[in-house]
Amino acid sequence: MPEPALKEAMDHGLPTRVAERFVEWMAVRGIQLSAALDSLEKDFELALERECRRPYDAVLTVGDEHYDLCTGAACFFGEALRRRFGGTWYGKLSTKSGLNYYQTRIRFGAYHFAPFRWISYRLQNGRASEGAVADCLRAVIPSMQDHADHKQAQIDESIACGKTAVVYDVF
Repeated sequence: MPEPALKEAMDHGLPTRVAERFVEWMAVRGIQLSAALDSLEKDFELALERECRRPYDAVLTVGDEHYDLCTGAACFFGEALRRRFGGTWYGKLSTKSGLNYYQTRIRFGAYHFAPFRWISYRLQNGRASEGAVADCLRAVIPSMQDHADHKQAQIDESIACGKTAVVYDVF
């Protein structure tokens, strides 16, 4: 059963404001971010590798609240994809990054994307373990474009054919 916060509609402007603050923070450090896919693959990748090594040390201030770089990175990544593929934020955005892992998603029809999950793993384990931004995009964009959970459809089809389904929850 989903967490109660995942049933809540979110102030859609909040992740957008946190994402914008993250973009400003990165610009001061010489990294120009945009929502274009090639920028995500190149510039956002650089931001993760160079500037987000200690994502809990820096503070992004939005209004009266303070968010860490992990939250800023996940909001930026999620917001870029939400705008491009017509998703909707839902859940609850917290100032504590760990809570966002459980409480914040973006809905693209039947597909639900958890940007905090991938960003958290990536920042903890690195590119060698979790893959590059481009790898993540290749895995999730088809479901976002179609507003269908292709991974779940493959699992359901395997089970219907009597096959054993092994699920690796990566994104």
